[in-house]
Amino acid sequence: MTSAGIVPASVLGKTEESTFDDIFDVNVKGTFFAVQYAMPLLSKGASVILVCSCVHEMGSQDYALYNSTKAAVRSLARSLTPDLALMGVRVNVLSPGPIYTPVLENSGLSIEHIEAVRETFSKRLAAGRVGQPDEVARVALFLASGDSSYMYGSDVQVDGGMNQVRW
Repeated sequence: MTSAGIVPASVLGKTEESTFDDIFDVNVKGTFFAVQYAMPLLSKGASVILVCSCVHEMGSQDYALYNSTKAAVRSLARSLTPDLALMGVRVNVLSPGPIYTPVLENSGLSIEHIEAVRETFSKRLAAGRVGQPDEVARVALFLASGDSSYMYGSDVQVDGGMNQVRW
């Protein structure tokens, strides 16, 4: 499972080329090469899970680069599927929505801002709350198991309804 990602804002007109490179290097290039380096270790029946984000289907002000990288990861799953399927390996995408993880704390935002962001998400999600890591982990276990043996290049969104329902 590949899960690297950074989420800095990228304000149009103010983003440095180095910021662009950093975001794409970690989020897309890192994912691609993690799969490539893992290939010799993958055996028939293996499952590769690319952790993406439900934002690959939407636009967000000041987050064009992050959202674009997640759309690229989603596309990588589709594009890598034919090559990996020849090896008997499946590749799928796990796209979480807002999950209670340290990603916001690591972004440099204040605790007050982080709590406000989580509260805003909670009000906008059909689930009525931010998700928990174990909820995503259970879906990852499903994708890794034989129970998902007929899934190739699929995207499973664990997003509290974020992309399915608009409040």
